[in-house]
Amino acid sequence: MEPGVPCGDCKQCRGGRYNLCPKMRFIGSAVNRVPGAMSTYFNHAASYCYKLPEHVSLQEGAMLEPMCVSLQAVTRAKVGPGQKVFVSGAGPIGLMTALCAKAAGAASVTITDMVEAKLQKAREIGVEFTLKADTPNIVEALESTAGEKFDACFECCGVPSALKTCIEVACPGSVVCVVANFGETTPVNLQLAARREIDIIGVYRYCNLYPRALALVATGKVNLKPLISKTFALEQANEAFEHFASGEPIKVIIQPNPPKDGDRKS
Repeated sequence: MEPGVPCGDCKQCRGGRYNLCPKMRFIGSAVNRVPGAMSTYFNHAASYCYKLPEHVSLQEGAMLEPMCVSLQAVTRAKVGPGQKVFVSGAGPIGLMTALCAKAAGAASVTITDMVEAKLQKAREIGVEFTLKADTPNIVEALESTAGEKFDACFECCGVPSALKTCIEVACPGSVVCVVANFGETTPVNLQLAARREIDIIGVYRYCNLYPRALALVATGKVNLKPLISKTFALEQANEAFEHFASGEPIKVIIQPNPPKDGDRKS
């Protein structure tokens, strides 16, 4: 179920970029002030519902939403075969960005984070290089690890210093994609970016990507299962949020309806 339903009639919708619709109704969004979906039943627009193949679990289906954010980033950055990619932040979006970049043909992915458990998870899913974000002389360390500057950089943690690092390690003519949310004002070295003709682009949700994300998962080109840390029942919602707040889980899922005999495996 794609949670955002646009108006379908504004300039952005008619232009094919419905994720930017000013009248978007996005489930559970504080921005759009729309209630969430923590209920046993939910009524949703049929055009934004997708049938899962039998071999794709409901948990994987739930993971398609954050995956589409990463897929939007990789698509906008035009990641292609042979490129070297840097991802700042090994949370769920950062790790899925790494997976989507590899599915797009990236030769290598390097990722940073402050939490060693998340870097370990990155290594488990096939990320080639990992570094602690507080490594001294981080720019030099990143370039030494990858062998050169990067063709595409993705800022996925929302820390100003990390955005600065992305710009510094991006090779001339490349792309820095801002995926994370930042405060209203974030200092950026625009002169460095301008001198190197580095394109700084943003990502807001996603557009027309659910079918592609589902196809990547269904064909095994992207494996989301290792990112699911734990599943909770609806009545355990408070416990689920507390567990996620501990900092180490990657993705926590709340399952509104307990599985019954005959249901697809989660």
